[in-house]
Amino acid sequence: MSRSIFWRIVRRDLQVSWILMGTAVVLGIIAFVFAGHGKVGGFVSILLLICAGIAPGVFICALFIYGERKDKSRLFSLSLPISPARYAMAKATAASIAYLMPWAALALLALIGYTLLSVPSGAAPFMTALWLYLLDLFCLFLCITLVTDHEGWFTAGIVLVNTSIAPFMFFMQNLPSISSHMNDARAFWAPTVLTTIVIEIAIAAVIVAFTVYRISRTRDFV
Repeated sequence: MSRSIFWRIVRRDLQVSWILMGTAVVLGIIAFVFAGHGKVGGFVSILLLICAGIAPGVFICALFIYGERKDKSRLFSLSLPISPARYAMAKATAASIAYLMPWAALALLALIGYTLLSVPSGAAPFMTALWLYLLDLFCLFLCITLVTDHEGWFTAGIVLVNTSIAPFMFFMQNLPSISSHMNDARAFWAPTVLTTIVIEIAIAAVIVAFTVYRISRTRDFV
C-alpha cells in the first residue's frame, strides 16, 4: 500500500508540474534559435537557457514542497498509509523528475545540434559547465526545501540562486582555456574544463546523498 501511495504522490506532483516542464523546454528551444544570431542573439540565448535551466526547478521546490509546508497542507498526509520519510522521498522524486526531464531533453537537443547538425561547438565546454552548475543549484535548493523548515534558509537559497550564476559565468568565461576557444568550430575540452565538470558532478552526488540521508531520518509531517 505504501508503495502505491508513494507513486500516486509522485504522479500528482508531476501532473501539476507539466506547465513548468513544458515552459522550460520551450524557453530552451527559443534559446537555441537565438544562439546563431550574433552577440545579441548569444546573450539572449544564454539568458533564456539560464531561465530554462533553473527557474522551473526553483518554482517546483517553492510551490510543491516549501509552499505545501508553509500552508500546512501536507498535514492531510497524516491520514495516508505512508511514513513521513517515504512521503518526503516521494516529493523529492517528483521534483527531481520534473526538473531533470526538461534539463536532460535540452542537453540532448544541444548534443544533437553539435554532433548531427554541425553546429559550431566552441562554446560547448562552457555551456556544459554552466548547465551542470544549474543542476548543482537545483540539487542544493531542493535539499534546502526538504531538510529544513526555517524560512531564513529558504530565503538564503533563493538569494544564492539569483546571485551566484553571474560570478560563475564571469569566472568560467575568463579562463584562457575557454575564452580563447569560444568561437572555434569544434570544442576544445581543456583539463581545467574537464576538472570543473567532474567537480560539479561530484558536488551534485554529495548533495543528493546528504538529502537522501536526511530524508530517511524524517519523523513527522509538520
